[in-house]
Amino acid sequence: MARSRPRKPRPKPVPPLPPPDVAPPSRRRLQVYALDPAADQSLSTANIARCVLPVRWEALTPGPVGEYVEVVDVDPSSGCAYDPVDLDHPHHAAQDGLRPSEGNPHFHQQMVYAVVMKTIENFEAALGRPVMWADRPWTDKHPTGRELTRAERYVPRLRVYPHALREANAYYSPSKKALLFGYFNAQTADPREELPGGMVFTCLSHDVIAHETTHAILDGIHPRLLKPSNGDMLAFHEGFADIVAIFQHFTLPGLLLDQMHKTRGDLSLNNLLAELAGQFGRATKRGGALRNALGEFDKDGRRVRPQPKTLAGTTKPHDRGAVLVAAVFDAFLRIYEDRIRDLKRIASDGSGILRPGDIHPDLARRFADEAIKAAQRVLNISVRALDYLPPVDITFGDYLRALITADAELVPDDPKRHRVAFIEAFRERGILPDDVRSLGEDSLRWQPATRECVAAIKDFMPPPEVIRTMLAGYDSISESIPEAAARKEWTQFDTRVALREAFLRKMWVEPPAQRDRRVERRMEAYKLENTIAAFLHQWLRLSVSEPAGAAASAAAARSPASAAAAAVAAGSAAASSASDAAGVIGEWLGLDLHANNEYLARPRGERRRPGDMPIEVHDVRPTYRVRADGRTKVELVVVLTQKRRWLLPATDAGKPEKDEFAVGQLGCQVARDDWRDGTYAQYQDDAGRKVYFTFRGGCTLIINPETGELRYAIAKNVLGVARRNANARFFLERLIEGGPAVMDRYGLEYEGAKDDTDESGTDAPARRRRANKRRPLEPFALTHRGTDEEGD
Repeated sequence: MARSRPRKPRPKPVPPLPPPDVAPPSRRRLQVYALDPAADQSLSTANIARCVLPVRWEALTPGPVGEYVEVVDVDPSSGCAYDPVDLDHPHHAAQDGLRPSEGNPHFHQQMVYAVVMKTIENFEAALGRPVMWADRPWTDKHPTGRELTRAERYVPRLRVYPHALREANAYYSPSKKALLFGYFNAQTADPREELPGGMVFTCLSHDVIAHETTHAILDGIHPRLLKPSNGDMLAFHEGFADIVAIFQHFTLPGLLLDQMHKTRGDLSLNNLLAELAGQFGRATKRGGALRNALGEFDKDGRRVRPQPKTLAGTTKPHDRGAVLVAAVFDAFLRIYEDRIRDLKRIASDGSGILRPGDIHPDLARRFADEAIKAAQRVLNISVRALDYLPPVDITFGDYLRALITADAELVPDDPKRHRVAFIEAFRERGILPDDVRSLGEDSLRWQPATRECVAAIKDFMPPPEVIRTMLAGYDSISESIPEAAARKEWTQFDTRVALREAFLRKMWVEPPAQRDRRVERRMEAYKLENTIAAFLHQWLRLSVSEPAGAAASAAAARSPASAAAAAVAAGSAAASSASDAAGVIGEWLGLDLHANNEYLARPRGERRRPGDMPIEVHDVRPTYRVRADGRTKVELVVVLTQKRRWLLPATDAGKPEKDEFAVGQLGCQVARDDWRDGTYAQYQDDAGRKVYFTFRGGCTLIINPETGELRYAIAKNVLGVARRNANARFFLERLIEGGPAVMDRYGLEYEGAKDDTDESGTDAPARRRRANKRRPLEPFALTHRGTDEEGD
């Protein structure tokens, strides 16, 4: 019997390899209209009417809803709610989203999302930090009726409504924290301009979306711009939004190259790159684009030379803003022409004058490359300048100084003389600062803090280790910052020694709360900023009220033992010295530090008075920027403001009627002592009622976080008499022009309307009940409706 061979054991099954980790793509490509749908219906522009925008990849839910933006497609006029688009669907992701279509609401949702996100990316690249939306107003209520907590005032996403309005309008709503886009029937009767009666959607205009998004971003950076105290503030909002929208044209390669061919590289000729909202302008019977950064043209198509006196005679926000836009675009043209001068010489055999006819495609591409570089530089300078503006009462002249300072900080040498281009362009448009003696670059730059200022404020502000800890907190946001770190937590400490130790312990020692991974870093940064702001508020208070002088203050920030010895040695003389130092430092910062402490010293619950002057710490934000030499420049920006209510003075000529004065010609000069004593003639309306206006001051502090030293204190003094008179004159002009309808818009109030309590007073329940009865202010709704006239 044959022996059977032993069976070989069966091999064990090999376990399947785990699926490889596939990183998500860095960009999401989405199709949009490069300009608007009208360009897609003209043979001359159809080839450049559509483009693909690459935006940052993020996980989206239907809407689309992401970290920054939430699209809500509800149409109140028709009662419709459109299904939200799912851009994460594989079919959409595989073909760059939906194809452009005027009749598809899903594409409308896709386009507003794509352009809003692209605008956000441009701001974040220039500012070096995430974009944060403005807080919900203090008048908002929780669904249960209680007041919102600080965390509940945080706005994680900007809401975007593509079909919110049945009118020729689109605007940013500060009260809703939303972009509202309208649609309407074209008003033109000329079919060559637009289909008469055809539907026009503002949510399909690339320029309109970028413009309104900029309003929302700017509100988050400078919320006081929406409380105008001079004619430039709302105009700056409008002009800056146009600047961003126009320079985003240069990020669209197809559009740019096409216009280079048609203009032969001469961008001073009328072209689509300089036009804003062409379809909207034609559909509302303007005969052309809504606005043009090149200004006006004569009948022969040549640019009309700008007149410096134009700005002084212009009062409407859009018209004044157009002057600012033209100045910035002129600066761009100067920079661009300088960059292509050598290319023209090469292409023209040294004459610099191109031969007639079409230019070579290679030359057009080189022109386009230089235009992109110049436009990106101008856009970055324009956005970075926002961090170098004073927090209140901003003027176009302030913006010019901020532009020069911001660029000089990153490019000290300026070999291409770009800053000179800005100065020259602004000068030709009559945009001049009030407080400089020459238009040289050194004069226009904000002056760095002097040695005396740095030394005094070094003992007044937190010590370097605290400043470094603030920056480290932003650098390492990985755990949840407890909301308990609010102002009440810090006010229990009555010395800076204890306050410093408590802050460092909270930031470095205490175990952080468990972080919800679904909560984005922007929420953590918001909570950290509020923690630091509350700490700084208490530190400023103690810096004035502690009895130790400068030496004792410095010791207190480092050693409790030396602090006690210094305080005993200083005695009453040191208290007097500290008081004097607070006065001097207040001058540098534009604040009245003693008035703030008097306000805080009164018992809680006591009625606030018109003369109260609380200091508010608005922002504590870091900036990360790359210098021309490749090094990273890190700074800490701190914004402090203060306000006081004053009774509106009468004009020097009594009370003129609406038609009896020219704007800017009202006399209103009150002496310092008369302001202080209240012995000036006060405005009264026909019913004999007096009117309060709010006068604001404050400063933007630029701090080196490594050394804790102050670099710039960009201030508007809350005690300044000349500026107070100018503000009073502005409010008088608006009140005489618009009557009682403009009271809420400009924060004016009749005497006794608040029982003489301040806006920030503790008479909160009554104050907020009154505020809730008011209709929310929408400063951009009327302005974007086609008129700048004052009204309610």
